[in-house]
This record gives sequence, C-alpha cells and structure tokens, in this order.
Amino acid sequence: MSKNASAQLNTGGNVSVSYDDGVYFDVAPIIGYKIEDLKLNLGLSPIFSYKKPLSSTQTILSGGGRIFGQFYFLENAFLHGEFQTLNTQTSSTNADGSKNINRVWTAGLPVGAGYEYRISDKARFQASVLYDILQDKSAPNRMPVVRGGIVYDL
Repeated sequence: MSKNASAQLNTGGNVSVSYDDGVYFDVAPIIGYKIEDLKLNLGLSPIFSYKKPLSSTQTILSGGGRIFGQFYFLENAFLHGEFQTLNTQTSSTNADGSKNINRVWTAGLPVGAGYEYRISDKARFQASVLYDILQDKSAPNRMPVVRGGIVYDL
C-alpha cells in the first residue's frame, strides 16, 4: 500500500434471512477496515442464528463467526465473499425411533453481490444476496440469503 493510501475502520451490523424448509434468520455485528485505494472492505463478525424448520417444533440456535471481503467494482456496488463457521444442532433417529441431538461445526463459503447507499457522511446501508457454494449438509441454511445492514465509518 502506498504512503497516501486511505483506510477507514468501520463497524455496524447486519441481518440475513432465508426460507428453505423453514425460516432462517441471523444477526451479526461487524468490524471492518475499508482500504479506499484498493476498493476493498475486509472484516470479521460473530454470528448468531435462529432456524425454525417446518417439519419440527424444535428451533435450531447456532453461533459462530465469519471473515469477509468486499470488492467495489462500481462506486456503490460490490462483490462479497466470506468464510463462516457455525456451531449448530443436528439430530438423527436411532433404529428404536429415539433421537440423538448433537452439536457440530459447519463451514460455509457464501459469495454474491451487493449495493450500498450512503445515508450520511459516516453511515451507509448495505444490501446483498449471497449463496453458500460449500453447501455443508449440517449447516442450518443452504438457500441463498438476503442480507441488509448498516455500516458506520469511525
């Protein structure tokens, strides 16, 4: 990076929603670092998710984290990629009909595109659509997600 490169620490949060065999919802505070000269925003985020499958009365709560990168190919449009891992609940049925409930770590690689709208000098709204290309069979969600949130430049 050159001596004159400008960078900006940012924070905020976002929510993601999806619907496959039930409702999926996650919330994630973020901390990021935007490098203007390279048109990049890099960051990390804890994730807390909720899923209510249609086929069950049980809810699935998961927690984990993600690291992400955004490349701005136009002034307000970006490509988004991330690696995420979630500790989530899985269940299996024994031969006698009883259920085993376990917790496992899942991995995801959501990618997609988004758009941001500047709200003020320091705040912007971001919206994106992401698809997990790894499709971990134990992940709480395997459908594309719609994500929206606020990013605040510090």
